Amino acid sequence: MTKADERMAKLREIGFIKSDPVNDIDYVLVNEHVTNGYVRNTKLYRRWIMAKTFELLSKGNWTKSFYNYYSYLPYQIKMMKEEFRVQEKLKEADLDAYHERNTFFNSKVVKEYLEHLNEVYKDQFETIRAHAITSSEPKMPKEFKFYNNTFKMNDEPDTFNWQEFYNSNTDTFDYENLFSNLEVFCKARNWFSDYRQHIEKYRINKAFTEAFKAAGSYYTLKNLIMFHGCRIKENDQFLNQSDSLEYLQKSSILSGYKLLAMLKKVIEDNNFSWKDQIKKIYEE
Repeated sequence: MTKADERMAKLREIGFIKSDPVNDIDYVLVNEHVTNGYVRNTKLYRRWIMAKTFELLSKGNWTKSFYNYYSYLPYQIKMMKEEFRVQEKLKEADLDAYHERNTFFNSKVVKEYLEHLNEVYKDQFETIRAHAITSSEPKMPKEFKFYNNTFKMNDEPDTFNWQEFYNSNTDTFDYENLFSNLEVFCKARNWFSDYRQHIEKYRINKAFTEAFKAAGSYYTLKNLIMFHGCRIKENDQFLNQSDSLEYLQKSSILSGYKLLAMLKKVIEDNNFSWKDQIKKIYEE
């Protein structure tokens, strides 16, 4: 048994690690931290989302940078599909970790996301149909094209029926089938290729943006407190690590905007150089 294995065994013995090490993200994080002194695996959720948060901060304006780099449809669907796949595993392995992540990406966010997507589609459908009519006067067209697909003038937009994947009794989705079918639905209508060009002003989905901002700020703060010596300042006094984490946990219900402001304040109060951390995260 290596020294790292001995340290991990001790952590399990005192109850610091309680979950299945195969599925528990916290186990992997602690293991890497104990072994290497620094968690470098960018595929781990906290490391990944912290890297994304620092990257967006480095552009100057988080929100504008997010709209420029992460607001396109294929990325959003792929990211949420993976997020809820992991949440399903955490539900069995570590309920605390599951509830923590579900605070940000949950069924409410998904419903708002899908409703917005359908509203955008219907609005644009009607706009293109109206344009086809006015541009073809005095002769009424029989058909019109939308997203390279041909529709008859009396057709209705075939929006995505997300309700068939939703269980109202438990307020949950069959997430795997939901997002798999959404991908098929969007690809069949050329949404992936045309989404940014044709509905530029509608592509900003507030539900997804807020969840991404809140999760990114929260887990970045958690990383800074757990692994980088940062502490939360309250009433001009720095809290200790335990109290900082408790303060952060109670703040998880705040909006993404407020959590991002909190992150910026902690970085400033602790004189933390996040630009240096971007290099450390990606260096070999």
